[in-house]
Amino acid sequence: MYKKYLVLALIVLTLNLTGGRLLFAQTQSDQDAKEIQKIKTKVAKYGTGEKAKVWVQLRNQTKIKGFISAIDADSFTVTDKKTGTTTAIDYAQVKNVSRSHISTTGKIIFAVAVAVPVTIFMILFGSYNCNEHAC
Repeated sequence: MYKKYLVLALIVLTLNLTGGRLLFAQTQSDQDAKEIQKIKTKVAKYGTGEKAKVWVQLRNQTKIKGFISAIDADSFTVTDKKTGTTTAIDYAQVKNVSRSHISTTGKIIFAVAVAVPVTIFMILFGSYNCNEHAC
């Protein structure tokens, strides 16, 4: 009886040691392919032109700021507006790509978030200094 369990345990252990590494390697390459596809989708969504401003962080921690001037099958080009230099970036090198500007809605929310507390502060403490003689 112990021999059956011992043989079964050895078979499971052997399959676990050999098959687990193969599955892990396939999963990593699949994950990289999904990440590259996600970055391609983001870049395509942003489009090209001076309004397509982006910040690109590469896997070597380099940051590139500019606008997308061209999109290819395996790379895209970012142009720095100030200097005019272009940088071709391979999708596999990209760690993160994001928009570099605040939307109009974001600007409005920020202005309201600052204006409302200042107004309330002025109303509360402005009337505090008022007395019978002057206000």
